[in-house]
Amino acid sequence: MNKKEQLVNAAHDRARELFDSKKYNCSESVFLALNEIFGGGLEPQTAAHIATGLGGGLGASGGTCGALTGCILALGLLAREDSAIPRKKTIYPMAAGLQEIFRKRFGSFCCRDLTRDKGDEQRTYCSTLVAAAAEMCAQVLLEDKRKTKRI
Repeated sequence: MNKKEQLVNAAHDRARELFDSKKYNCSESVFLALNEIFGGGLEPQTAAHIATGLGGGLGASGGTCGALTGCILALGLLAREDSAIPRKKTIYPMAAGLQEIFRKRFGSFCCRDLTRDKGDEQRTYCSTLVAAAAEMCAQVLLEDKRKTKRI
């Protein structure tokens, strides 16, 4: 297994581990894992606090999946820096691409749609979403060629 595959697997496994601990919500778990694996530099408590309100589809409202929004936060923290390119020109396409990858895999990026009819299995299903989202985000970050040189 090469270094990129190790990082992707580590992001997947760490996000799931954090979520399954029941100490962190979906968004916190993804953001904490990616911050840790990719060396984002935030203290874990700070990272968790930043992501808390995004859990459960934006404040438990069932909006955009918290695992996905945790990923978008991570893109903002971890994507490459290039002083010649406005930050949004780097982050917006990455965020849109990640959202599309997620939607294609799971059929939606809306928490309410994703978890409808899951009943007692919702937490187990969300654990799968959390791990997959962290994995997808890690892949997107690693595809960012300039970012890859830092890893």
